[in-house]
Amino acid sequence: MERLAQGVEDVAHRRWLVSDDVDEHIEQIRPYVEWGFRHLVFHFPGDDQEAAIARYGELILPRLRERFG
Repeated sequence: MERLAQGVEDVAHRRWLVSDDVDEHIEQIRPYVEWGFRHLVFHFPGDDQEAAIARYGELILPRLRERFG
């Protein structure tokens, strides 16, 4: 597993969004919504999953609904 992980180190940053910039989240999600995806799965690593999900629901999801309705 470690060997496989090392094999993708140079591209891993393009596979996951790790940012505190709301606009960056919107732009990273935009293509999927434009392609017609209506069910997306978000993963929040860390100890306080409920707080992370609540914050996403407060900051990101309303902007997605506003922009892509």
